[in-house]
This record gives sequence, structure tokens and C-alpha cells, in this order.
Amino acid sequence: MNEKKPFPFLPFVDSLFGEKLLQVWIQKGREEKELIHPLVTKFSVEDFYFTPNAIKQSIMVRYPEQIRKYINERDFASLNQLILQIGQGTSDGINKPALDVVFELLEWMITGYDDDQMIVNILVRLFDNGDILNKDFVEKVREEYQKELGA
Repeated sequence: MNEKKPFPFLPFVDSLFGEKLLQVWIQKGREEKELIHPLVTKFSVEDFYFTPNAIKQSIMVRYPEQIRKYINERDFASLNQLILQIGQGTSDGINKPALDVVFELLEWMITGYDDDQMIVNILVRLFDNGDILNKDFVEKVREEYQKELGA
């Protein structure tokens, strides 16, 4: 029996957070390829795929408590490292890249926490662009996200 091929994940199409991130990025006069290139480089892949449900569930059960702990302790270095490891598939018990889960966790953080600098730190780590990815950028992404939800 052949193993099923994973379903492609388009970060700025298949994620509401990613869609709003790209929308604000383009509003700032930038191009999508400037966001994709650092992800491809950082994750050493040409294409991204959805994380299989069992792995995704494992991540979503295992890591939110750790993430909350890092946020409460304001240990952003450890938080950034964990998010990157989840995306690369190198965190404890995960052996597949999970960029889709990283975007889901970022969506969870941007809606549940008001600490824009925390989100800025993660985005800069993911996309290597500290000149555009700042608190104003994150506030605008949050606004666009909330508009989408009708909030």
C-alpha cells in the first residue's frame, strides 16, 4: 500500500493569520516572495505541507502550557526557539516540520495576548525582517484579523 502524499500547505492562503500577515505586508509595499524566501531558507524545504492530524494533535496538547509559561515568564528567547523548533520538526517528539501549526499558534497568540513585542520577536525570527516587522505591523495584522471575524 502506498503512503499518501501530504497535502500542500500554502502559508499565506491556508491560514487566516498568514493571509492577514501577507495583506499587511503588501499594504507596506512589499512582495510575497520576501516572506516566502526566509521560510524556505529557514525550514530547508521548497514546499510546505499540512501536518498529519496525529502529530498536530500531539503538538496542540503538548506545547500550549509550555508556551503560556514562557509568555508569563517573558522568556521570549525560549518561546522563539520553541516556535522555530515546532516549525522545523525538531522539538521533542516531533519529527516532521509543522509550519501550519506555527501559524495556528501565532493566531492563538495574537488573539489571546496583547503583547505585540512578543509577536514581533517571533515574526522577526521567522522572517528575518526587523525593519518592517514591528509593533505597528502586528497591530495592523490584529486589526485585519478582527475585521475578518467581524469583531
